This record gives sequence, C-alpha cells and structure tokens, in this order.
Amino acid sequence: MKAINILVILLTCILSDSCQENPMPRISYGFLNAEVNGKQWNKTYNNAYQTTYARDGTYGSAIPCDTYTKLSSQLYNEDSYLRQTFLLIKLHPEKGRYKIVPFVNGYCDEKDPVYANFHTWTSDGDVLGDNYTVLPGANNFFEIEHYNPETREMKGKFEVTFVLERQGWGHVLADTLRFKNGRFHTKIIPPAKPRAPFRL
Repeated sequence: MKAINILVILLTCILSDSCQENPMPRISYGFLNAEVNGKQWNKTYNNAYQTTYARDGTYGSAIPCDTYTKLSSQLYNEDSYLRQTFLLIKLHPEKGRYKIVPFVNGYCDEKDPVYANFHTWTSDGDVLGDNYTVLPGANNFFEIEHYNPETREMKGKFEVTFVLERQGWGHVLADTLRFKNGRFHTKIIPPAKPRAPFRL
C-alpha cells in the first residue's frame, strides 16, 4: 500500500506544473520599469515576475528591416501566465537619445528611429488581448546613457505614451498608458538557437 501511495505522489508531481523546479522563463537579463499612469509597471501583479532582454534580429515578415535590435520586457501574473509585453524595436546600440514612433506590422524604414509596441495577453498567456500604439506628438524617447560594446550591456531611460489601437478579449487596462520616468538596464543576448524538428 505504501508503494502505491508513493507512486501516486510521484505521478502527481510529474503531471503537475507545481512541481517544476524553476517554472520561470530562462531568458532574462536586467530590468525595465516605469510609472504607468502613476503606478509602478513592474508591480502590476502581486507575487509575479518580469523578464527583460535585448536581442538582435534579421529580416522577417513582421519586421522587414535588414537587421535590428529589440528590447522586450514581459510581465507574468502570480499563476506564471504572460499578461503584458512592452517592445522597443530598431534600437541603436550606442549612446544617444532617439525618438520613439509607432510600430507598424510588416513595415520598416531604415531611416526611422525606434519603434515601440505594447500588448496584453489573456487566457493562460497564449491569446493576444489588446494592442496599443505610440501616441504621436507625445514626449516619446529612448535614451542609451551607457553602452559597453564588449559585454553588450546598456543602461538608460525612456518615456512613451501608448493609446489603445485594437481592443481584444479581456480588456482591463486604461485606453491611454503613459510610461513616465522609465529606466532600463539590460544586455543584448545571443540569438535563440533553432529548435530541433519534431519527430515521432
């Protein structure tokens, strides 16, 4: 009887997410935070976590730039479900202050400054919710105050205002999101390794 109880407990642990050694995503370096409509963005969810990283990209259908660097910061809720994604695309990894303009899916002008996008997620973190775009005319900027080309670390500040572009299912945030007094410290990490093909 004791052996059966142990077997049941082991099977429960194997099949349960709660027994994972580290359920947090492994890709994260540094932080990104700001006051959003007067509240700290990274404290949106209690007992939750945030991932932040920068990565180089190459031409694709969503971002048809020859090459680009993006900074991504994501908030997960207390159940480890993805809830919010903040993206800065086409960063220039060198000291300087750059204007932030709206990101348009499938469009890239190499002369444009930094693109930005913000969106929410619903369900268990795999259903896209609301999409926000940059409000033109607001004080939207991204400034790299320190960049180390050897380690590819960068630090700086930013401000950007987003407005609701498309309302999805599970709309919970305000229609206007003002990111003020933003700070970041992150590192450009190597590209993701291609996944091995699935085989039966």
